[in-house]
Amino acid sequence: MVVLHVTVAAALGLAAVEWPTSGALQRAAAFVVLVVPPLVWAGLDSLRDDALDDDPDERSTLNLGWLKAALAAGPVAGLLSWAVQAVFIDKMGASELLGSIIGGGAFTALLIYLPATVGLVLGRLARGRSLGRTATADQ
Repeated sequence: MVVLHVTVAAALGLAAVEWPTSGALQRAAAFVVLVVPPLVWAGLDSLRDDALDDDPDERSTLNLGWLKAALAAGPVAGLLSWAVQAVFIDKMGASELLGSIIGGGAFTALLIYLPATVGLVLGRLARGRSLGRTATADQ
């Protein structure tokens, strides 16, 4: 997820320099590119997790895992995005470092955790429906 966020931030920065008038479209496309992977990945995690059937307490383990991943990826992605922009795009200074780590990191963590949570819920719903159908068919 860190690599994806840094790549999109770099691409968005370069696109803003090359095509400054189409910023809204660029940001919308970047948002979709950043939201879809955790949504799908977490949904697949939820569908494949056999522990969800055995122990209801294990359901929170997936959610906690995605929260930890988001909190770890956020500041790292903020730092790396700052470094990429400082070196390759606009030569921003060290004054932007703290804002990139804290603000950018928090936003990155939200862009990972919120879609992942939705994906987990959708995966559980799909898993529950498929389990309900097999249980009904067995009876």
